[in-house]
Amino acid sequence: MADPRLLVVVPMKSLATAKSRLSGSLSAEPRRNLALELFLRTIELVTSFGDRIVVLVVSDCPEIEILCKRKPVNLLKQDSNKGLNHAVTMATDWACSRGFARMAVLPADLPLLLVQDIENIEQFDQGDSHVLLHESQDGGTNCLLASPPDAIPFMFGPHSCEAHQQASIARNIGCTVVRDGNLALDVDTIDDLRDASSRVAWLPDLVMA
Repeated sequence: MADPRLLVVVPMKSLATAKSRLSGSLSAEPRRNLALELFLRTIELVTSFGDRIVVLVVSDCPEIEILCKRKPVNLLKQDSNKGLNHAVTMATDWACSRGFARMAVLPADLPLLLVQDIENIEQFDQGDSHVLLHESQDGGTNCLLASPPDAIPFMFGPHSCEAHQQASIARNIGCTVVRDGNLALDVDTIDDLRDASSRVAWLPDLVMA
């Protein structure tokens, strides 16, 4: 029997290399602190649902591994430099082997994410074969809910929202796309960080060039 609970997968790259696109504006330590704070906030939000949601972190970072041992989350260790799509594929194998009917991939750098956003994802139901995509401001995918977990191949990266839509069409799987809301903003560039800092008070006070 399939597990009806939502599995939320949070991929997390090494803190030593996180937010490298900000390197022209922030030194290594502020970038690390930013990535860590965003990750911890994401984990706090998704674990607030208790047993309703199962959380799986996929990471190659020893520090993240230690932190996860103190949280009500599962952990998959990834080999270094394997990338996001490899991490999500690992998570899919984990989900399918444990009978999960649905899996949501949620990045750890969504500064506007709220509990209500996660609840909306959990309650989204369009049948056994469907994909829900939250498009980022630059055309990427900031959340992907797949039912079943291996409904489509993962193609995270530039313009991945369109690629995921096309994969759904190719497999004759229903697809819903959300193009605004709190999940549209991730923090990749200095403009993203300035935008987020102007909208949320909890972001660290970083010195920007």
